[in-house]
Amino acid sequence: MDVLDQLRIGENTLVIVTSENGSLLGSLKFCKPEGTAKITNGHKSMGSWCGKKRRGWEGGHRVPFVARRPGKITPNTTSEYAFYFNDLLATFADLLDADLPEESGEDSFTLLPALLGQPTDYRPPIINHSNSNYALHSRNWKIVFG
Repeated sequence: MDVLDQLRIGENTLVIVTSENGSLLGSLKFCKPEGTAKITNGHKSMGSWCGKKRRGWEGGHRVPFVARRPGKITPNTTSEYAFYFNDLLATFADLLDADLPEESGEDSFTLLPALLGQPTDYRPPIINHSNSNYALHSRNWKIVFG
């Protein structure tokens, strides 16, 4: 962030820090299946949420999302807007005031209003599924804006 500010491009740069969905308990032995770890050193990457990667529970798909753009995103704010990574396509197009081709991003919805603290349009529910586990999410997630 300091370098962006030193280069005088920080105010025009949207910085997003996030991660891939869910985490694994892992294994302490090479080529052993996930979940065989016996030592975690007290690290609980899923916090108090149930589940892990590839499961329908929150711990399997909720991830951190922090965004920064000085003068546009109010620091230390949160949003209940539910989204998934595919929504970044529509968000970046919205940010750049660019039109997506009609056949692109049909299931991508902008989260730019949520980032800017403006009212957001309703987006269809998000359905997560893997390994025959299903989860439906609507508006009970929090986005943290740095």
